[in-house]
Amino acid sequence: MDELKFAGQLTLNDYKVVASFSYKKLYIISTLCILLVVTMDLLSGGFQVLSSRPVGTLLTWLPMLLLIPALPFMQNFALKRNWRKNKIMQLPVKGSVTEEGIKWEFVGASSVNVSWDLLLRYRESAKVVLVYSGVRQVLFFFPHYFENEAQWNSFRELVRKKLPRK
Repeated sequence: MDELKFAGQLTLNDYKVVASFSYKKLYIISTLCILLVVTMDLLSGGFQVLSSRPVGTLLTWLPMLLLIPALPFMQNFALKRNWRKNKIMQLPVKGSVTEEGIKWEFVGASSVNVSWDLLLRYRESAKVVLVYSGVRQVLFFFPHYFENEAQWNSFRELVRKKLPRK
């Protein structure tokens, strides 16, 4: 297989796609935990307290229940703040992918050559392929980083062949 070259720049919308992989799970787990705590309280005598002190109970649980719809807004705020503060992530990237590994370069900052056996796993959607080099370290590849759809598909096939899916 030939060398597949890529180049591009991560945008805020691209970053949101990358972050959505972890934020979805966080939102679901947080919501389930909050609902579980409220349910356990109500089942362990919370109904009696609710009927005897409805205002006090409401003041106790309302902030937690309001947290569920507020989580996406809080996550979006944190995401934009992280985006603004991480200047390296905003640099253009370029590199190549071969049978031996991935060459990744933040233009003007740093570069790395990583063989496939040092990479852990991958995740993909129609919009992005994430290649994990560490627990929280990821190389992100978008279709617009490649010259055409054929190269994008060749890249995805190579990743599927070389790495286990997360």
